[in-house]
Amino acid sequence: MNAHNCVLSRVPSFLLGLFPCVAWMRSYSVRSFLVADVLAGLSVAVLHVPQGLVCAIIAGVDPVLGLYSSLYPGLIYAVMGTSPCVSIGAFPVTALMTGVVVQKYSVIADNATALADDGVQLSTEQSRNGVATTMAFMSGLIQVALWLLPLDRLAGIISPVMAEGFLTATAVMVIVSQLPSVFGGGAQTSKGLFGTPLTIYYVAKSIPHSVPATLLLSLAASGLLFVLKGVVAHQMRRITVVPLPADLILVIFATTASHFLELDVKHNVKVLGHIASGFPKPTPPPFENWLSLLPDATAIAVVQFVSTFLIAKLFSQEQRLKISANQEMLAYGMSNVVGSFFSCIPAGSALVRSLVLKQVGANTQVGGMVSCVLVALTLYSLAPIFRPLPECVLGVVIIVALLPTLTSLRNLPKLWVFNRFDFVLWSLSFLGVVILNATWGLLFGVLLGLVVIFLELTGKPAVKLLPQRWWSWIALP
Repeated sequence: MNAHNCVLSRVPSFLLGLFPCVAWMRSYSVRSFLVADVLAGLSVAVLHVPQGLVCAIIAGVDPVLGLYSSLYPGLIYAVMGTSPCVSIGAFPVTALMTGVVVQKYSVIADNATALADDGVQLSTEQSRNGVATTMAFMSGLIQVALWLLPLDRLAGIISPVMAEGFLTATAVMVIVSQLPSVFGGGAQTSKGLFGTPLTIYYVAKSIPHSVPATLLLSLAASGLLFVLKGVVAHQMRRITVVPLPADLILVIFATTASHFLELDVKHNVKVLGHIASGFPKPTPPPFENWLSLLPDATAIAVVQFVSTFLIAKLFSQEQRLKISANQEMLAYGMSNVVGSFFSCIPAGSALVRSLVLKQVGANTQVGGMVSCVLVALTLYSLAPIFRPLPECVLGVVIIVALLPTLTSLRNLPKLWVFNRFDFVLWSLSFLGVVILNATWGLLFGVLLGLVVIFLELTGKPAVKLLPQRWWSWIALP
């Protein structure tokens, strides 16, 4: 009887552990937290819309799926996550990895008839969307299974040096993936093994065939963004902590100009096209190809966890917050599992969005909830207005957002002087991602991290060059 009562007494604490929102809601101070949380949510919401659209394009699916992915997974994380500076939504790295699978499947779909569970023939677009949502479900399910492992100990293998090399390389990978849309020359985007070098080769080969209007529009968009983020935003920081919504300003301006100038018809500029409004009905993703998708889903699950948890861990150290690797894994997994029933692609947290939440001063996940409400309003009534938005502008948005990440390369000469172990760890983590892909780069980084730990334990101490706030070189929008 006593044992039975003991088990029952532990149930509430177990449930509280699964839903950390209960704890912070009990102690939430409206007077102290609400204004900062609402401002943080508003600020990050204006990033979710353009990033959601471009991530859907990267994944090779209907653009509206990127907006769905900025809504439903974010709501789940708000009630199950432990970091107020993690903004779950469309994530370029996992979108690129999903695009590899979607691209492989589309080749099969073009040569065979794809059928739904009820025998109805599917279009190629529906097949692509189905593969992406299946990847979200499977990667989320794998993360829920990994929740049972002692991740709080295993996460210590990932050093800050390897983290910086990995995140910098993924930024390069995503930037290169956007070059074909920026030049408009019809270059092929290679998303598999050796994808980044091959894409660079294809883009260089297609430069003579670039669409002049697309190239000029990309240059103009880049110039406008640099002015907004480098000059106007800098002046605004003296007045308010709320960042200038430069990306949204550019998107609105480009959409308006494209509509009235008919850039798609008169100048052959590729635009987004039709975007559905409203919300999807809860529908289970297709499972007929789950076994063949398992290896790729596993890779996405691991890469998404590492990328997002690194952000959560680094910001928690700065803010002296306690986060749990196991609870974060469960939150990421459930975000993707639930999201897959609402036509979402695999989601994660982009560093730029987290930086905005930190800068504005988000105290709790209320900021994430506010951003989800604004994304929902966009889906309900505003999504169709983005139909004439040029794809090259979205490419510029993502490239400019990631360019400051590359300034971490300036640490390499000092790293070579002070600690060659860390230099090798950074370099091989970076090169593994850029030359091969994110999965192999992460594997190399973890294995090398184990080697470095072994060497340190055997009497070769490592001198850590990177400061605790190593992300301070990122330029905020």
